[in-house]
Amino acid sequence: MKTKNNWNILRNSLFRIAILLFLLPACNQPEKAVITLEDPYNGIRSRYRNDGTVISTVTYKDSIRHGVARNYYRDGSVKLEMNYFKGVKHGEAITYYENGDIYQVTPFIYGKREGIQKRYYPGKKLMAEIPFRDNKQVPGLKEYSEDGRLLTKDDKIVFRLVDKTAIENMFELHIQMSDNSTHTRFYREIRYEDIDLDLTIDLLTEAGKTMLEFYVGRGQSFEESVFIIGKRQTRLGNTEIFEARYNIVAENTHEPET
Repeated sequence: MKTKNNWNILRNSLFRIAILLFLLPACNQPEKAVITLEDPYNGIRSRYRNDGTVISTVTYKDSIRHGVARNYYRDGSVKLEMNYFKGVKHGEAITYYENGDIYQVTPFIYGKREGIQKRYYPGKKLMAEIPFRDNKQVPGLKEYSEDGRLLTKDDKIVFRLVDKTAIENMFELHIQMSDNSTHTRFYREIRYEDIDLDLTIDLLTEAGKTMLEFYVGRGQSFEESVFIIGKRQTRLGNTEIFEARYNIVAENTHEPET
């Protein structure tokens, strides 16, 4: 009987030890932090890199971006500063070199780039003035040398209409830049007056030249307005935009075949 009691005591002890060993890892685990976010949120939120340096700070009002937002270089200096108004970019977006000099200033009006974007050389000397309208870059780029000289020249898109009706009953419209640039790419924009829609077609461009063909039957005339956009990169790395319209008035004077 005594042996049986000893066995029961031993069994109960082992059972208690097993329970303690099972619960011990859970007891050693740190408590999980319970994070509650204020809703709506008002204040500044920050993001950090793994090394603890700050990536960005954003100001919120009623859980919407409203106020100043900044991105930072690893050393803590400001890389980009942007103003928000009720969730959209509004005001000047300023980008900085790592030494603190301004690189670029972009004006925003209620979420869209509008006005003259300015870029600077290190040392705060003006490099370029880039015009925007309704969030799109438009013609009028001006670039400057570090000593202040205007580098941009008065180049433009030129057209040449070639009559091919004697052979193929068509006209060819040849398109290139006035300075014979070989790195300009051309696009045709078709504008629909009855609806608010523009269709842009990427034209096959080789060595800065492109061509459009228009079929005109014998004894027939043809009229059409063609709107062309040219884009190219400058030596300073900016995009230069050109626009031009050409009104085609053509006639196939050959008699219709009988």
